[in-house]
Amino acid sequence: QTCGSQPAREFTRKMAELAMRGDAQSFSEGRWAVEAVMSVQATMAPFDDFLSFVSSASNPASVLHFLVPVLALFDQALALQIVVAYVAADVSNLAFKWPLQGDRPFWMDPGVRQFGHNTCEVGFGMPSGHVQVTVAVYALLAIAVRKRWFSALVAVLVGLTALSRVHMGAHTILQVSCGALAGSATAFLVHRASPAIRRWSDRDFGAGWRVGVALLAVMGAASFIALECQGLSWLGVDIYASVSKATAACNHGIGTAVSSARGIARDCSSLLGAAVGRSLCLALRPKHTLVSAAAADVASNQRSGWVRAAVGFATAGAMLTTLIQVGQWMRANVAVLVQRPLQEDEEELVAVTVTSMIYTLLLAFGVGVVPAMLASARSSLLSETDLSRHEREKAGL
Repeated sequence: QTCGSQPAREFTRKMAELAMRGDAQSFSEGRWAVEAVMSVQATMAPFDDFLSFVSSASNPASVLHFLVPVLALFDQALALQIVVAYVAADVSNLAFKWPLQGDRPFWMDPGVRQFGHNTCEVGFGMPSGHVQVTVAVYALLAIAVRKRWFSALVAVLVGLTALSRVHMGAHTILQVSCGALAGSATAFLVHRASPAIRRWSDRDFGAGWRVGVALLAVMGAASFIALECQGLSWLGVDIYASVSKATAACNHGIGTAVSSARGIARDCSSLLGAAVGRSLCLALRPKHTLVSAAAADVASNQRSGWVRAAVGFATAGAMLTTLIQVGQWMRANVAVLVQRPLQEDEEELVAVTVTSMIYTLLLAFGVGVVPAMLASARSSLLSETDLSRHEREKAGL
């Protein structure tokens, strides 16, 4: 019924007309792409609020904010694999966007509807970072879960993310398609490297070596981005041209400019924080838990899993809120401490430092301290369960 509805037929007709025009302009930046975006916006107008929510919820950083801390309570090796996939997808996305310099739809035509911060992004649009990170991360989860229903759920999530980014006017159809391809390639490469990643997360690898490997990866990623930046500048490519385009096109102005340096700081500190967190978890959590089969069955039931997920989600939200508040206080009081107004480059340095601190601590606590504390509490609870059962049996109850 949905496919045969009047809006769907009208959308199909418009898309066919656009395809038959044979527009000789660039496929990603010509009228075909812009009119396709506007057709999607007109067709999906009744779902503005829902698609705005999907676009906000699929922000790449949400993987670090909630998914990784929750996943770390169940499978730490998989959680670290997700962190690696996120960092690889986010860094490579920036590396693609600078030389490709794809225009976003709302830059190209004032008729494209805008949805505040979901639309007015200052970076280039090719390929879509939301879609690339979503595909890279959740494709790996689908491979790990190996359930048809979960794979179908991931496909729906990716489709909604791509649709929301087009509907927001932030990307063209080609840009989200390229983001999906780049994300698939990232997921494939990380999956092939999963034995090495699991070895990196293993107890026998050693805390020093684990953090050392993370530092090498951080230095490699930062050096690669710095060399690309210098190379493009030497070739005369303005990697910051997108800022002026976005500022001119946004109806309500740019709220907060997204800095590439802050993005790289977030990626690098997340990888380092995850390595530190894994080492802390191995050092703090109980190494041996002797419980009966009955107590183990109680702990492994479905309700226990949902409780752990809820606790992890709530803890991650509390940690994120606290760290953001601390970071904002630090940024607001640096000028007071130095007793003079900060220059623009100094403000950026402070912002990069605070971002690095927030994500290092977030991942260190989310991957390390919180799982260790919950494991200790769970171990004590199981022991108490066995003790109570033993006392009841002695009493003949």
